Amino acid sequence: MPVGVILSDQEGGRIWFRLPHAEEEIEGVSLPAAMPYLDMARVQIEAWARHGTLPYACESLPPLSAEWWGQVRRLMQWRVRLDPALPIDCHAPEAELELLYGALVRPLLVVSGAMGQLEAAAPTAAAD
Repeated sequence: MPVGVILSDQEGGRIWFRLPHAEEEIEGVSLPAAMPYLDMARVQIEAWARHGTLPYACESLPPLSAEWWGQVRRLMQWRVRLDPALPIDCHAPEAELELLYGALVRPLLVVSGAMGQLEAAAPTAAAD
């Protein structure tokens, strides 16, 4: 079950992560329980990319290459797992990251507080 999206640019050495925000829910996932693991995975992946080395790699792998992501995927097998890397032609990663996240993760927006009460009451008032 996808809970986040990672985009990377090997040539530019950049990684973009889109993980759930506090106002989102993902069906079947306890985000309060999952977020510490997702954050640790993000920090670890960023550190591996920054240092340019991966544990248990048989050879030096170019950071953010398909082979590098394959090794990261093999390392991430417990609480956080990665799907195989897919090549995507992105021209504006920051903007396209949100579109990918919405399409793949399909988060539910949680409305709370006074605004949520107003929005919840609106259909009832309109029906009267």
